[in-house]
Formats: sequence, structure tokens, C-alpha cells
Amino acid sequence: MSETIQAPDNYAEVYQRGDVPHWPGVRGRRVQVDGGAIHYVELGRAEGTPVMLMHKLGGWAADWRHVAELIATDHRVLVVDAPGHGGSTLDKEVTWAHPITESSAMIGQFLDAIEIERIHAMGSSLGGVISTQLASEQPDRIVTLSLVGVSLTARQSLELTLANDRAVRDLFTSDWTPLPFPIASGLSEQEHRLAVEQNASRVQAGRWARASERGFGLIGIEQRLQHITAPVFLLNGVNARYRRYEETARSMLRDIHIETLDVEGMFPHQEDPEATAARWRGFIADARDRGAA
Repeated sequence: MSETIQAPDNYAEVYQRGDVPHWPGVRGRRVQVDGGAIHYVELGRAEGTPVMLMHKLGGWAADWRHVAELIATDHRVLVVDAPGHGGSTLDKEVTWAHPITESSAMIGQFLDAIEIERIHAMGSSLGGVISTQLASEQPDRIVTLSLVGVSLTARQSLELTLANDRAVRDLFTSDWTPLPFPIASGLSEQEHRLAVEQNASRVQAGRWARASERGFGLIGIEQRLQHITAPVFLLNGVNARYRRYEETARSMLRDIHIETLDVEGMFPHQEDPEATAARWRGFIADARDRGAA
């Protein structure tokens, strides 16, 4: 028998009611697309080019709630659960590797379904990878691309993917359901809250978390950068390991702006949403002033 673990709360019921976990008072919607359903939250102004926010691997829409509320004062904001994550579903048995191209296609269909032609895309980790793939496939759709804590890794071999499986094996059950990360003592209140929520969102993603990571690695994203025509904003914490991709971004992207925030973790939009929103606004203003967006 396979080991199983349960979400700390019954999130399936929460989503069925239309509520969004860890985002009090907010209601989500689902849109059917080929291969599943995309769950999203919409807020802000009705007019203008929308901003699409997408979360990290094993995350969910609520990861972006604070940034979303800040930029919704003067933008239409769509906060989207990636396929297989949060309230978004995949209508197939869990595969060993879920291709990033399939997720990108589903997001494109979602935007078509809600009649959005062009967007500012902003994503972290997996959400940034999906957004980059979409921008390379549909360059006219993406006005600007903002990557917050995103790996720009090259395509990985099957051997390396299997080696990565072995390296993270103790973070999953025998059937590759995520186990909770240990939560260290002595954390600040914010750090503890983020750790608890990350464990909940990883369990909600279930076996799609590792399958999505394998699918991204086997396809890679570095080779897609040459096809990006939109202005790109790269934002990381000052000590984040994803800073190693800054030179790749400078060498391969035509219009790139790179900044760091003085936070220790991988996800500055969760650690310092005010600064993240402010830096993004500056990037957008500059792109507009240059006529690039």
C-alpha cells in the first residue's frame, strides 16, 4: 500500500465553496480548458492591460495575495493556480513528468476563454517558467514578463532528472506525495506562517508537484529565452541561489532589467510584497516610457 498524507484542512471543500485558502473573503472561479480546469482570482480595475500572477512549484494563488492587493489599486489582476495546483485540475492520471508545454497551452486557452488578448505576466518559480514558455510561444500576447525567484535552467537529461529524484526522495512519500517540510524553531511570525502555508499548498498539489518539476527540467527553459521579445524583469532575494541565472538572462534576453531585494529567502514577493510591488511598478513605468510596453 502507498503511504498517504492529508491536507491540514479540507481544502477540497474550501475550493468547492468558491473560497480561496488563506485569503479571507476572496472568491475564486474555474474555467474549463482542454485537459482540465484553471482556477483563478480576479480583482482590481476592469479596464487596462491585465496583470497575471502565477505561483511557485507546489504553491497556490494565495502566495501572491499581498502583491495582488497592492497592484489592484490601479490594475486588473488575475491570480492563477497552475495546472494541478491549488484549485486548478488536470483531467488525467498523474504522470511521471507533466510537460511545461502542456501547462502553457492550458494557460493560453484560459486567457482565450476569458477573452484576454494581452497581459503583463508575473510569476515565481514554476509560475515564471510557465509564463516564459507562454511568452516564447505567443510573443504578441505578453506585454511584459516579470520573473520573481525563477530558475532559468537548461534542458536536463533523464539521468540528471533521476539523480534529482534520489536527492529529494526523503521529501516525498513512496508514491511521490509531498511530505511537510520540517519547520525550524526560532522563526519570526511571518517566516513561520509562510512555512505552514507552503506545506499546505504542497500537499494540495500532491503528486503533480514533483511531476511538474520533472516536466520542466526535461524540457528546460534556457533555450526558450531567445524567443522572448517582451521586456523582462528579473527579481531575486539578495542571497537567492537563482541569482546564478542573471548572466544567462543578460546574455540571452533582448530587454532585461535585473534587481534584488534585501530578503534572505527565495520568494521576495512573499517576504516583502510592498517592495516587490514597488519595483514592479518602476519596471512597468520605465518600459512604458521607452515605448516598450
